[in-house]
Amino acid sequence: MRTLIPLVQRGSSRLAAAAILLVAMAPAHAISVWTHSYDNTRSGANTSETALTTSNVNVNSFGKLFTCTIDGQDYAEPLVIQGVSIGGGTHNVVYVCSMENSVYAFDADNGTLYWHTNYGTAVPAGNVQCCCPDISGDIGILATPVIDTSTNTMYVVHRNLIGGVYSQWIHALDITTGAEKFGGPTQIAATYKGVSFDPKLNNQRPALTLAGGTVYIEWSSSNDCGDYHGFVVGYSASNLATPQYIWSDTTGSGDKGGIWMAGQGLTVDSAGNLYCAFGNGLYDGANNWGETIAKLSANLSGVLDWFAPSNANGLGDGDINSAGLLLMPDGNIVGGGKDGRLWLINSSNMGKFNAGSNNVIQEFQESSNERHTTAIYWNSPSGQAIYDLPSGSNLRAYAYNGTINTAPTSQSASTYGEPGMALSANGGTAGTGILWMQSGSELHAFNASNLASEIWNSNMNSARDSLGGVDKWAVPTVANGKVYTPTSAGHLTVYGLLASASSSSSSSSSSSSSSSSSSSSTTTTTSGGDNDVVDISCGGTAASPFVADTDFVGGTVSNGTTHAITTSAVSDPAPTEVYQHGRVGTCTYTIPGLTAGSAYTVRLHFCEYYWTAAGARTFNVSINGTQVLSNFDIFATAGGADIANVQQFSANANSSGQIVIVYTTVINNSLANGIEIESNASTSSSSSSSSSSSSSSSSSSSSSSSSSSSSSSSSSSSTTSGGFTISPESATSLFLWAAGTANGSTVNLNSASSGWAVASAPTNKYLELASGAFCLQTAGTTSGSAEEIWACDGATAEEWNIVKDAAPAGYFQLQQGVTGGTLCLDATGTTSGSAVEGITCNSAAAQQWSGSGL
Repeated sequence: MRTLIPLVQRGSSRLAAAAILLVAMAPAHAISVWTHSYDNTRSGANTSETALTTSNVNVNSFGKLFTCTIDGQDYAEPLVIQGVSIGGGTHNVVYVCSMENSVYAFDADNGTLYWHTNYGTAVPAGNVQCCCPDISGDIGILATPVIDTSTNTMYVVHRNLIGGVYSQWIHALDITTGAEKFGGPTQIAATYKGVSFDPKLNNQRPALTLAGGTVYIEWSSSNDCGDYHGFVVGYSASNLATPQYIWSDTTGSGDKGGIWMAGQGLTVDSAGNLYCAFGNGLYDGANNWGETIAKLSANLSGVLDWFAPSNANGLGDGDINSAGLLLMPDGNIVGGGKDGRLWLINSSNMGKFNAGSNNVIQEFQESSNERHTTAIYWNSPSGQAIYDLPSGSNLRAYAYNGTINTAPTSQSASTYGEPGMALSANGGTAGTGILWMQSGSELHAFNASNLASEIWNSNMNSARDSLGGVDKWAVPTVANGKVYTPTSAGHLTVYGLLASASSSSSSSSSSSSSSSSSSSSTTTTTSGGDNDVVDISCGGTAASPFVADTDFVGGTVSNGTTHAITTSAVSDPAPTEVYQHGRVGTCTYTIPGLTAGSAYTVRLHFCEYYWTAAGARTFNVSINGTQVLSNFDIFATAGGADIANVQQFSANANSSGQIVIVYTTVINNSLANGIEIESNASTSSSSSSSSSSSSSSSSSSSSSSSSSSSSSSSSSSSTTSGGFTISPESATSLFLWAAGTANGSTVNLNSASSGWAVASAPTNKYLELASGAFCLQTAGTTSGSAEEIWACDGATAEEWNIVKDAAPAGYFQLQQGVTGGTLCLDATGTTSGSAVEGITCNSAAAQQWSGSGL
């Protein structure tokens, strides 16, 4: 089963402690990363990296930019393609896969989700692992895909267990839409010399390889379970109907000989010959090639040359294919396996098998530990270098000049287990070589010219840069100033150069009344009123003025309910019928016919009529690419089942005159009940009137907003309300400061021209924007796409007293309303008092607000 969801959605770009700007850059040598380890020699190095250097990759200027949420673990290396025609423009895109059989296309520069496709139920790992649970959870898309940039096609393999039947499939996907191409998907089946491919036993661990118009796929097993055989199958890149070439490394009386290479694909030389390593199994040099490093012909007609160690049939589980193969510029191959030996092999004369000695250029005992990391090559300022890291050992660099100098030129101070590595550099330019390594739950950056120098890691500022869990041998991708790191925690984490946020416009909530509303769903308009331009009954029939479900892609119609619905908790509810049915599952509503660039109020109607407990259903919602609801729980928000709830936002129609609303499942299917869009042009006066009549404090708020608005138009350094003036310390903007940041490192949440007022609610004074509620924005989002909106509704965690400071004179502290104490900023979805940012009133100028007139 396949579900394709084309959409545009802002990625989960939450930075807990501080707002960070994404640094816009256009590297002089922008590259696309289309295959595992950057190229078919498996060099592991991006030598066209012009943005990142050993000088600017440090804890002060480099860190986490954003994360992109996916539905499971990610073992595959992210692939990055430049200049893709997608999302109504030309964008750089990062492609990510999950073990739940999903493929995602995210904007590589800001995390916008362009499309997502899923291929149904994955295989529970316990079903195919007979021992040693290397993988927990499910096995869906395990291997790194490959992309043909000449045809904009991605090739990827997934596994299914549906109705008790195991199957594996190859796809050719249009990278702009996720649509199938070239006859895909095709169920994989292959037989070679009486040996048949087994979709249950065969584990597709190595990355796919594209060479000479053929897509090659390789298989091993899980835990050496069952009577499996290593396979290589080649499909024509332009026709997936049937395999073009098939070969197995163990036939006749042999078995096993798995091809896994810690996730790396085949290595390919300039003549199109393929190099791979086989694991434990019988070796006879004729039909069985266990414990062999082999050269195969492009048409898989057989083994052209090979190397098997003298103890090949005595290695047991000592796989010499526990890491991939590196093809050096001079044609030599670097490889090695679980016994800790490193081999240097002449690809033109590989040595074959000799019972008395190994006919190779060089071999040495690098470590007593197993090798699970493919070596990396870089022609550094001091000459050719090879980087390697046996599991549980020090990262080390070796000089290379036709042979390997076995004494490391440098090595890391610490040891690391089960790592994945990559190198970035601007050619051989000094000061640009960085060795990136992820292991455990950390991403590390080392000076590639001196590995004793660790210049950055994600735990130096863990509050900002924490990575999350990492699957073993998962490889980071470095491209165009950013580092894309797959994780086991259900997200892609993206790092890059930081800049303190400069003045970014705050925007108000679409609710104009901010003083006495006790629910975020309370509004000042009437559902289906004169200002409405769109009213849609999601998943249902018409219920005037709401029309029958329309303008959607994805999701399914739910069975609905006949339960009575409580609508008293919201103002201006939709007709009851709207709340009694809905569209469930990830889906997109694209509302057409609006005025491009014009402002609209979007009211989303919800009612939980199926689940009877909080946490049973959660989902995200984005509007025009900005996530406005994160892990939204209808039951918890409304206070129970069968209770209507409305969430209201402001949005501008895009350049095509559309508002695009995306509901994305987190737990147990998203639910959309109703969508209401009204024009702001004709509602401003009624909103203002409603706000001023809601209470006496609202009245003062309304007048305050009016006066502060006029003040801000005449002065950019202060705003006035009822005789009270609050002036930013810098006389340019109002600043909030992130906990732990240095004085001067601003997290700027609004421009002074937005206009601030001081209002009374009911016993405490608080700050609000002239045009509505206090709105905090995430770095990189557009004006109006608020990550957190305070409705100024009297809730303790959302309000502040203004208290005169003892010293210095003339300054005021902001304290949390009612209880006093630390100024607490609440993250979307967190409970009251769960502070993302605490600001201590300690008389530092950066944490003070000057003012007069209290």
